[in-house]
Amino acid sequence: MAEILGLTVSHHPYMRFKPHMMPNVLIGNMERGWADKPHLKEPKNWPAEMQAEWADDRGLAVGKAAQEKQIAIFQKLNAP
Repeated sequence: MAEILGLTVSHHPYMRFKPHMMPNVLIGNMERGWADKPHLKEPKNWPAEMQAEWADDRGLAVGKAAQEKQIAIFQKLNAP
């Protein structure tokens, strides 16, 4: 009998984005969303960890690191 390994990828669409495009959902919320939470439009009102990830580059470094981590995991899963 053969064995079956089932895998799912919850963050796959973001793997197709360029790193600078990854924070666009958050940026959209800051610019057009959060009508009921206007204080969240200012990063200074976010939790400390979120502020650190946003940093001075609007999340670029964190986006790159997230993609690199996910690619490494896919490579490990794909290894013979």
